[in-house]
Amino acid sequence: MATDTEIKKKFYESHYELKDNAEVLLKVTIPKEEVQNEYNTLVTKYCKSVQIKGFRKGKVPPDVLKRKFGESIQAESTQNLIEKVLDHAFEESKHKPLPYAEPQLNEKSEFDLEKDFTFEITFDSYPEITLGTYKNLEIQKIVPDITDKDLESELKAIQDQNAIVQEKADGIIEKENIVSIDYVELDDDGNEIAKTRREAFSFTVGSGYNLHKIDDDIVGMKKDEEKVLEKSYPEDFEYKDLAGKTIHLKVNIKSVKEKKLPELDDELAQDVSDKYETLADLKKDLKEKLHKAADEKVREDMISQLVEAVVKSSTIPLPKSMVNSELYMRWHKFLQQYRADEALVVKELEKEGKSKEIVLDEWRPKVEEGIRSALVVEKMIDEEKIEVTDEDVAGEFERIAEYQNTTPEMIKEYYEKQKQIDNLKMMLSRQKLFDLLLSQSEIKKGKKIKYLDLMKENY
Repeated sequence: MATDTEIKKKFYESHYELKDNAEVLLKVTIPKEEVQNEYNTLVTKYCKSVQIKGFRKGKVPPDVLKRKFGESIQAESTQNLIEKVLDHAFEESKHKPLPYAEPQLNEKSEFDLEKDFTFEITFDSYPEITLGTYKNLEIQKIVPDITDKDLESELKAIQDQNAIVQEKADGIIEKENIVSIDYVELDDDGNEIAKTRREAFSFTVGSGYNLHKIDDDIVGMKKDEEKVLEKSYPEDFEYKDLAGKTIHLKVNIKSVKEKKLPELDDELAQDVSDKYETLADLKKDLKEKLHKAADEKVREDMISQLVEAVVKSSTIPLPKSMVNSELYMRWHKFLQQYRADEALVVKELEKEGKSKEIVLDEWRPKVEEGIRSALVVEKMIDEEKIEVTDEDVAGEFERIAEYQNTTPEMIKEYYEKQKQIDNLKMMLSRQKLFDLLLSQSEIKKGKKIKYLDLMKENY
C-alpha cells in the first residue's frame, strides 16, 4: 500500500535552483488531473452548502454554481493546490527555508482545467558554507603593558566608590566638584527661552556631561551666584542645535558638593571586602584581576583575528532575510534604549538629517560581518564535531557559582528558569572550538599595548 508521502510525490513535479545569497527558486508543475480533482471537489462541496435564490440549500446544480462563482472557485483551487504542495516541497528539498523568511510567489499559470498548473516561488534557505583554511593560522598575540599607574587607577576608583559627598564649606566651584544648577538660554533681547529651561541639573565639573559644555565657565562661581555666560560653538559641534551658534546662557548655582576620599589604608581594604585584612591584600587581588582581564582581552583579540581570517577565505552566501531579521531586532533594541514610540525616535533622527532607513544602512555592514562570523563559527563547530557534555555544563555552573559567591544549584536553577541552558552550551562549544584552534595556530609575539588602550580596544 502506498504511503501518504508516496502519493504526494506522484501528483506534482518540482525543480529547485539555488541562486545568489542562498535564495532558492522553486518551480512546481501540478498535472491537470489533480487540478480537475481539486476544482470538482470544491464544486461538490459548495453545491451542498451554498444558498442561491431559486434553489433549495444543497440542491444547487453544478453549472449554476460555476456560472455564478466560477472565478472564486478557480482562485481557491489554485491556492489550495499551492498550499498542498509547498509543505512537502520544502520538506523534500535539501535547501531548507529559513523560518522567518516568507516565501514569495513569483508567478503562476492561468487556471485551465485542460492544462497542467505551474507556479514559481522564491525563498531564502539556510546558507551552505564552504570553509576556508582555519587550522595552523598565524596569530599575533598582544603583549599587555600593565603598570603601577593602572593599579593606582583601580585604587582611585575604589576610593571614589567609597567617598563621602558633602556640601563644600566655601561653596566655590572647582574641578571634580558636583554641582546642581538651574539654567536657561536667553534671546537677543535678554528674554528667557522657556523650552531651554532646566532646573536642578547635576553633573561633575570637568566631566563634560552637560549639553552646553560649561565646565570651565562655572569654575570659580559660588553657590547662589547667578551669571549670564556667552558661549560660541564650532560648526562641527556634537549637538547640531548649537553648532555654529553663539548663545547667552543664564546659570544659577544651587549647590556645590565635594567628595571626601577615604585614606588608602588597611581600613579601606577591610571596608571593600571581608576577605582583605590589609591594603597589601587588596593590591595583590587587584593586580591579579588586571592581569586576568588583560588575558581575556588578548584571547578575544586572537579569536577575532582567527575568525576574520576564516571569513575572508570562506564562501558565505548571505540571505537577505537573515540580515533584515537581525537589523529588525537591533532597531527594536534601539527603540527600547530610547524608551519611546518609534514615531518619536524617527522624528529625533530627522532633526539630525537621518531616517530609519539611513540608520539601518549604516548598521548593515557591521550586521553582515557579525552574521558571517557566526556562520563560520557554527560551521567549524560542526566540522570539528565539538560536543558539550553534562559534565561541561556542571563545571561551568561551579565556576560561575564560585565567582558570584553562591551555589551551583542556584546557578543551575537560574539558567533553567531563564531558558538559557542552550545558550550556555553554545558558549561552551565556542570556547572548546577556540581552545582547539588556538592550540593549532602559530602564535607570534605581537605589539605591546597599554592596559587602558587594550580594555577600550583602542589599538
